[in-house]
Amino acid sequence: GWLAYLFTFIILFNNLVPISLYVTVEFCNVFQAALINRDKKMIDPSTGTPALCRSTNLCQELGQIEYIFSDKTGTLTQNLMTFKSLSVGGTVYTDEGPGTSESDFECKALQAALNTPGVQRDRLRVFFEVMAVAHTVVVEQFDDEDDDDESDTTGSTG
Repeated sequence: GWLAYLFTFIILFNNLVPISLYVTVEFCNVFQAALINRDKKMIDPSTGTPALCRSTNLCQELGQIEYIFSDKTGTLTQNLMTFKSLSVGGTVYTDEGPGTSESDFECKALQAALNTPGVQRDRLRVFFEVMAVAHTVVVEQFDDEDDDDESDTTGSTG
C-alpha cells in the first residue's frame, strides 16, 4: 500500500535533501559575506579600511558570540598604545618626540648608541630583534657578579 510507498520515498530521497540544503546554506553565506564587504557603515574611520569577510562561515560564527572579554588595554575602547621608553644595559632611552600618538619614537641618545660600535649597540640590536620577532621583551636581571656583557636588561612595549 501507500504506507510502503511513503517509506520508500523517504528512504530514497533522504540523501538529496541534505545535499541541496548544504548548497542553499552556502549560497546564503556567500550572499551575507558580500553584504558585509559592501556595508558602508563597517569602515574604520581612522584608516578607511572596509570590512573584509574572508570566510563564508563568519555570519554563523558571529551569531554564536555570547560574551566579549576585554583586558583593559583599550581593545574595545580604542585606546592607542604608544612606545614611550626602554632601558637596556642600565641606560634609559625616552621618547623625545612631540608626544602625539601618531609620532615615531624619537631619541637622540638611542640613535647615537646605535651608531657607536660597542657592547651597548650589540645589546640594543638584540633588544630590537626580540621585539620584532616576539612583539614583547621579557625582563631579565643579572647579578652584578657576572661579566660586564651581562647587565640589567629591561624593556617595555606598551
